[in-house]
Amino acid sequence: MRRNRGVTLEIHCDLSPVILAELDRDELDIVIAMTTVERTRLLSRAWVERPIWAAAHGLSVRKLNPVPLAAHPEGCAYRERMIQALRAAGRPWRIVYSDPGIMGLQNAVLNGIGVSALTGPTLLDGMRVLGQEDGFPQLEEIRVGLFYNHPRLSEAGLHLVSHLVAKLDEAVAGGLHDFRKAPVHY
Repeated sequence: MRRNRGVTLEIHCDLSPVILAELDRDELDIVIAMTTVERTRLLSRAWVERPIWAAAHGLSVRKLNPVPLAAHPEGCAYRERMIQALRAAGRPWRIVYSDPGIMGLQNAVLNGIGVSALTGPTLLDGMRVLGQEDGFPQLEEIRVGLFYNHPRLSEAGLHLVSHLVAKLDEAVAGGLHDFRKAPVHY
């Protein structure tokens, strides 16, 4: 917006199915969302992310029964991955905290209210990664994509898409995320 004075930016955070539906209705121009398919309309770039279990440093997780989960609302792929993994491992669980925002989940984890599935960049000081040695099975990968409606975008919008792609590629190349590059789609 600083470079393009005539551009207004509105950021909308919601579950992937909601924002993808808004993109299909031409209510949004650029979306980063989780997807279950390799090819779909308006998908420009995709990558694969492996969620990781996170807990507060001081939380004794071995004896948690049921496992207290801090999760996004129903319909979230991270929530589904946590529940599937715990069911497969035969570990009882319950949702103790639900919030659509990442900051709420981070605070719930930091305060020992529950464990959650996060990504490397969303881990905060005071959190630790949980693994199979802690009784937490590996979580299934999630496919994340960058979607946009090219014909609708202005020159500034196309520059924003290029900037997002460059930053995502930089994160992948620099190993800042636990991402593996997936096939590029145009």
